[in-house]
Amino acid sequence: MKLPITLPLLTTLFSLAFAEDLKWCGAAQFYPSKYTCFGTLLCPKTATGEAYVACGTACYDAGTYYCDANTQLQLITPDSAVQYCGSAPYRPGEYTCWNGNFLCPVLNGEATLACGGTACYNPREYSCNNGQLSKPAEVPAPTCGGLYATCGYNGDLPCCSDEYFCAASKCRPFNPPKMVKKSVLELL
Repeated sequence: MKLPITLPLLTTLFSLAFAEDLKWCGAAQFYPSKYTCFGTLLCPKTATGEAYVACGTACYDAGTYYCDANTQLQLITPDSAVQYCGSAPYRPGEYTCWNGNFLCPVLNGEATLACGGTACYNPREYSCNNGQLSKPAEVPAPTCGGLYATCGYNGDLPCCSDEYFCAASKCRPFNPPKMVKKSVLELL
């Protein structure tokens, strides 16, 4: 059996076995661990699961910008003017206004999302399906490479297993063998 050909096939089959279900957002399908759906607009999530928020046809980071009443993005500054969400005043950067009348807090620089107009949630901890909060789909940990596997941003695998680190796009040992000069070996 040829291991170099079998290993990629097994890795692909393993990935498919633990793949998350696609959801629909308008006419597009998406993975909930990678995107959040706002009507028919998909906004990405960061690698840590932080969701970008929709403003008109744009997606933005609620810790840096806010969406004004004209659905225009505005930079949050220390003196950002008080805005209104329905009749409730709020300061952008501290809250995000959903559907023009529901406030959700920005916690540690991350916007919480509205669910059904009755709850706010962190998209890393929960998901919202038909107005109800639930635990998000489990995303399997990435498969990490062994000794001298291609790794990193342009590699086949995103990481190296615990006993190796990624350097120059290859998984390498933390303690490489020491080179011994030939003259030292001759003395033994």
